[in-house]
Amino acid sequence: MYQYTECGLDYVWLTDGFDRIDTGYGEAVSVRSCRALHQVVALDVVEKKPLLTGDDLRFLRGNMDKTQAEYAFLVGKDAQTVARWEKSAQVPDIINVVARLIYLNHLGRNPSYIDMVYLLDDLKKTDSGEPFRLSYAYQESAIAEDWRLAA
Repeated sequence: MYQYTECGLDYVWLTDGFDRIDTGYGEAVSVRSCRALHQVVALDVVEKKPLLTGDDLRFLRGNMDKTQAEYAFLVGKDAQTVARWEKSAQVPDIINVVARLIYLNHLGRNPSYIDMVYLLDDLKKTDSGEPFRLSYAYQESAIAEDWRLAA
């Protein structure tokens, strides 16, 4: 198992889909289909994590290829405010909802604000208090390569 902190999130683990490589400077890790992995992680963060942190917000923004200024425009704030959120342990409640809606809209999905509020309420009710953790397995077939949550 490999803790994939290179994505900026300390709770993402890979069960496979990576190779450890010896280099002249020490060990390196190569992850297969990084972009696809990041897309799966982002969707799981949006749909499964009760409270977003600044690291989560930065990760989602990065997956949308938006600068802080571009993202700030989407939420009606300035880039300094987005930078401050990205350094915080928890984003403001309204951004916890709006950031998810923005990301899903980026994917072409259009959930309602009300549906997202109810989803987050359900996530908070089922939160065990344990540290949030996502583990992924890589699946390769003749048709496609794909990342999925590990069992």
